[in-house]
Amino acid sequence: MGKVMKREKEKKKGVTAVIGILLLLLAAAAVVSVLVGRYSITPKVLFEILFRGGSAVSEDAEAASLVLFEARLARICAAVLIGASLSAAGAAYQGIFRNPMVSPDILGAATGASFGAALAILLGGNALAVQISAFCFGLAAVAAAYMASSVLSGESGGATLTLVLTGMVIAALFSAFISIIKFVGDPYDTLPTITFWLMGGLTYVTRSDLYIMLIPFAA
Repeated sequence: MGKVMKREKEKKKGVTAVIGILLLLLAAAAVVSVLVGRYSITPKVLFEILFRGGSAVSEDAEAASLVLFEARLARICAAVLIGASLSAAGAAYQGIFRNPMVSPDILGAATGASFGAALAILLGGNALAVQISAFCFGLAAVAAAYMASSVLSGESGGATLTLVLTGMVIAALFSAFISIIKFVGDPYDTLPTITFWLMGGLTYVTRSDLYIMLIPFAA
């Protein structure tokens, strides 16, 4: 019994150490992302922006401050939120299926969310509408896979293998729907927007977009 408890304590210490190292790496990556870019910011200028402020800053610091607070920090925070959301989703799926190889794609959540976003863009929705539509259709895809698996196997949720297979079918179905939306969308306006959204990118993220992203993250 004592050995088991000792192993558990060592395991917890190891997990804590790994989490600490990862947080340090995240902080280091964020600092590097702040400094590096098309408009580079030197550590000296960054220190001046953060700790002096007001009218005491130089002209270089004023320009760098605009880049930092209007664009760069929003993109860094968005990247952190996206990474945290993907990690939480992956951990949830891995816990449910008890398999470290699964991901949200396995039940069609990713393709369902992509279809929802593409549909909202096709209908001319704003950024908030796109986020809500993607979130709702992601849930709808998982619900469809769950219900189909239950019907096919005759039990609630269905067997794991049946659930995975129905998830693959639902993912393929929503992927076909995305292709239809791309086909009917305006090739000069709607199609590039949908393609850019599906590819993913943080280039045009602003602080207002960051507030919208907090809604599905909080959910």
